[in-house]
Amino acid sequence: LRIWLIAIATVLPLFVAIAGVSTWQTKTYLEQQLSVHNNDYAQALATAIGAGDTSLINAQQFINAQFDAGRYRFIRLESTDGEMLFQRVRSDQTATSRPSLSMFELSVTPGNAVVLQGWSPLNRIVVEADTAIAQSILARTIERLFLLCAAATALIDFGGTALLKFQHRGLHQVIQHAEAIA
Repeated sequence: LRIWLIAIATVLPLFVAIAGVSTWQTKTYLEQQLSVHNNDYAQALATAIGAGDTSLINAQQFINAQFDAGRYRFIRLESTDGEMLFQRVRSDQTATSRPSLSMFELSVTPGNAVVLQGWSPLNRIVVEADTAIAQSILARTIERLFLLCAAATALIDFGGTALLKFQHRGLHQVIQHAEAIA
């Protein structure tokens, strides 16, 4: 039993550190990719709105089409002075069955782009993607890392126990031989 506790006390902190670093890297990568995605779609939408008829009705149609085609938390059209002109917000935020820990919540920067009419700024578009899919990827990654670390710890513990039994088997024969001589 003491050998098991020593092995667990030695291996477990190492695996917890590995899982923590890997989780942090995955979270950071997902946040960066979603922020880039937000900015790219804001730029594309601003270009599409500014390329044609720049009326509010036309901008609303572009925003509705883009919102319905993708997974967004919101898309907002603002005037250059910050007044909201139009906004679509996802109302059916999917409730995840997984427990949510605040330290694993994704912090994503919304994308911003200026809608130009010719060379002058007309409006500003703000886009934020829905993070539910990325959040579920992060949760699955954490679960897999936990299972991998638990399996590796058990494998190392079983291997160490088997090695000790193998070594003690030879020692057991020596003890029996010594008792037979005595």
